[in-house]
Amino acid sequence: MTDRNRHNLLTLFGAPSHYVVPLFQRPYVWNLEDQWEPLWEDLYLLLEERLSTGDCAPHFMGAVVLKGHIRTGSIPRLEIIDGQQRLTTLQVVLAAARDVSTCHGIARVQKSLNSMMENPEFLYEESRQRFKIWPSQADRATFLAVVDSGSPETVRERISERLGEDYPLPAMERCYLFFHEKLNAWLEAEGDGEGLEKRGRVMEEVLRGDLDLVSIDLTSKDTAQVVFETLNARGTPLEPIDLVKNFLFQENLGFTEEDLVALYSKCWAPFDQENGFFRSMIRQGRLWQPRVNVFLHHFLILKLRSDVKASRMYREFRRFCPKIESREFAEELILELKTYADIYESFTKLEWHTPEGIFFERLGDLDTTTFHPFLLELYRRLPGLEHQEERLACLHVLESFLYRRAICGLTTKGYNRLVLDHILPACDRDGYSAEVLSRTLLGLSGDSGRWPDADSLCQAMLTRPMYRGMKRMRLRTIFRAMEYA
Repeated sequence: MTDRNRHNLLTLFGAPSHYVVPLFQRPYVWNLEDQWEPLWEDLYLLLEERLSTGDCAPHFMGAVVLKGHIRTGSIPRLEIIDGQQRLTTLQVVLAAARDVSTCHGIARVQKSLNSMMENPEFLYEESRQRFKIWPSQADRATFLAVVDSGSPETVRERISERLGEDYPLPAMERCYLFFHEKLNAWLEAEGDGEGLEKRGRVMEEVLRGDLDLVSIDLTSKDTAQVVFETLNARGTPLEPIDLVKNFLFQENLGFTEEDLVALYSKCWAPFDQENGFFRSMIRQGRLWQPRVNVFLHHFLILKLRSDVKASRMYREFRRFCPKIESREFAEELILELKTYADIYESFTKLEWHTPEGIFFERLGDLDTTTFHPFLLELYRRLPGLEHQEERLACLHVLESFLYRRAICGLTTKGYNRLVLDHILPACDRDGYSAEVLSRTLLGLSGDSGRWPDADSLCQAMLTRPMYRGMKRMRLRTIFRAMEYA
């Protein structure tokens, strides 16, 4: 890193420039409580101080890391290696302030703020170079709806047209609506006339000159992927899948931008989709976490054939894949992740009345996910309708084993070792079939792994106080399964 410069938003966004968020970055994730409300509180103090005194001390907003790719005859292009959440938010704030100014007819302020968001038309060669900030693929459509609509009503219309009326609002849209409401209320505090004009000028001055950032500019010798990983390891933690993405989509593997976009769209986009399947939160034990973390955990257990701590998933991924040997190696690994991810998602999309759908619903009610690494591999080895009968037989064996043990009150604590030490090795060696799975489970002994026989099952059903020793959902699931057996 060779240079550090302190900028306000005018020096950062005033001149023609095109700040690009690389594909390996995570999607926009800032939220109301942790970032937008504190930022508004800082802005409000600056606005009030400049309004009352005519001056205020600049507010420092942290650092950004940039890497320049300047081409002769075009707008300077810089990659945002760190700080994309901050810079994107500031552009959304500028959009909200610009649209508030437009609403109140403050044309000079509107034009001034718009010049910090868009490059002059005669300078750019591609339509995307119109914007000072260009987000990564996952956020692009929402960003365009937010900064290019002109009003909250139009933003809502464009988002609902794309996602549907009932779809949760994307974070970037919620950010825009929040700052539009706050800035509009502040601007209207003294009513119309000169007071409104004065407040509009103050808002412009604060946004142009009173928010400072330090930029750290990388040289061509600095590896963006390594810098990004190091910075984020010491700052606000990313999701493990975001660090995996950063590692796999490395710029030094010879990918062209077109290659990266095509590979991302084909294989990775579902992992980044805000409010999509993989970013939705699910309960894992006592904790709630994004579904993509749960999937990655199962994937790593399957590939490493060892216990994987959820708190160390990226380190475990690097143990599984310490080095990317080539572009082809990265593509194969990304495709492999996509294959298993599709299988994992398919578990939740089975028709509820089918035998497979019933199995996975009951498995969820039993709150037993330690068998998912085995199930991922089972469905990879036995795909499609041609293997459905064998798959169903395997599911029946596993369901019988789990239900008998639950009724008998036997522990679930050793299930992870059972999968790693017995089921996966036996099936790898002898084949993924109901016969191999049944033989393996019947060969186990001790309370941590034995398959209760008919006598043990009957004795437990007659004598065990299940209503006091079992969670209600699990008990209800068992009774339903017995009724429909």
